[in-house]
Amino acid sequence: MADKSNGRYDYSDGTYYVGELEGGKPNGFGTYYYKGGTWTGEFRNGRFNGKGKRVLNGGSDPVPLFDNREYEMRRISIGVWKNNKREGRFVEIRGGMPYDEEYSGGKAVEPVLHYDLPVTDRRPDAGTVKCYYGGQSGFIIETVNETLVFDWYRAGIPELDAHKPVYIFVSHIHGDHFDRRIFGLRGKYNVRGVYLGLRNTPGEIKWRSSMPQEWKEFITFCGGEQHRDTDFGWVKSLTSTDLGVAFIVKAGGHTFYHAGDLFWMADMTFRNYLKKFEKSYRDAMPAGAVINEDIVPIAEQFYPREVETAEAEFKKFTAPLRDIGRIDYAMLPLDPRWYDYGIRTVDYYLGLADIRRFTPMHLWEQYDFVTDYLKHSPVAAEKMIAVNPDGCGLLMSIELNKPYFVSV
Repeated sequence: MADKSNGRYDYSDGTYYVGELEGGKPNGFGTYYYKGGTWTGEFRNGRFNGKGKRVLNGGSDPVPLFDNREYEMRRISIGVWKNNKREGRFVEIRGGMPYDEEYSGGKAVEPVLHYDLPVTDRRPDAGTVKCYYGGQSGFIIETVNETLVFDWYRAGIPELDAHKPVYIFVSHIHGDHFDRRIFGLRGKYNVRGVYLGLRNTPGEIKWRSSMPQEWKEFITFCGGEQHRDTDFGWVKSLTSTDLGVAFIVKAGGHTFYHAGDLFWMADMTFRNYLKKFEKSYRDAMPAGAVINEDIVPIAEQFYPREVETAEAEFKKFTAPLRDIGRIDYAMLPLDPRWYDYGIRTVDYYLGLADIRRFTPMHLWEQYDFVTDYLKHSPVAAEKMIAVNPDGCGLLMSIELNKPYFVSV
């Protein structure tokens, strides 16, 4: 039997391996280092065989325009390899976000849903709805009469109540809101409606023209402000400041709001603007002079005048919420990339509409940003249901992909 040890093995092309060795060669658990990245996992017979993680440093994903928080911008693949080829289910981290892929013999195959999330036998009643939050903007809401699925783009999904009709809502076609695998629900459940937001931008028009013909037969396209009566109640779409729409849904006797990407955008956060402003301020001072005053209030005065924002559009597009009446449960974007305007977005929603309960979404895996928001707006905790590592006195703390119940 060959001797086992731990150490380094160098290849002739300049790459190398550090980890378990057998007979002086890679065999066991270790990390392979090559130009542009690493692969960590199980090696057998000199090949990747078993669970592993590949990291590509400096991948093709663009660095965010905003530097107020840290984001994982490397390309990461996590799954099982067989003889150097990806096999089965993989999680791919791109732009700091997890996406799901399927492989066979190293080649991508048609993505499918996996009904493997925790379930509970408890069902909603007249005063509650049963929910799942799947990360980013993905939600499942089960009422006493039906199940609503919003922007669920991940492969893992819970078993749904087979006795209730299902309605799918896709706010827009960005990859962190939509994956074609969600239409797999149609083969397992009684899916009575699919509502998909399109604003007919050039990219959306191209996407629609290339979609399978069968999709056009079961999708109801929603663009801009539109109202539709349905067999469960009604759906009202609102124009988004980004792609697609937001949805107001009346179902099970309750009103729900899913904002999609309808939020208050700016082309620069205040933190970034402050850096730029401070540099300009220093450059205008005599050589050797120092700043001996607080420039933050000065910058705050100039900030709204010097950055481009979507304030006018945001307030125009959200105006119908004022007349909707009580919204029992809202799903609102709290986007940490925008920081100031992420906070302003939620504050504006809560001031505009009669929202009883809400969950912040579109957090880009930065769930601690909920804490930052509540430092600014502590009273919001009284109606907030959120994933948050600090708790922060929320109405309810929840976990990703686990059921929770909301009083409505």
